[in-house]
Amino acid sequence: MLDNSIFYRIVYFSLRPLEIIDHHVADVAFEGTVDAALLFQQHAAKANIDIKVIRSPNDGYWSNVWMNKPFTAAYWEFDGFKIVERWWFA
Repeated sequence: MLDNSIFYRIVYFSLRPLEIIDHHVADVAFEGTVDAALLFQQHAAKANIDIKVIRSPNDGYWSNVWMNKPFTAAYWEFDGFKIVERWWFA
């Protein structure tokens, strides 16, 4: 029976979206946050992942949204080379 074959189950369950993922973003996180989230949404859609981009207000983003919602935007700058460079030439 084709309906119960493992191939049918794998294809059926991999082609349907499981749920909508809310991605909370604000321009205060980094410049171009909303554009990056929309680009991420477009690429995830190709894998059948449905992401809803929710633009949060800049005021209060760090205290009300970031680390309080399951999927948010942030930017961490790491400049490891300068740390090593300072250590070498100190």
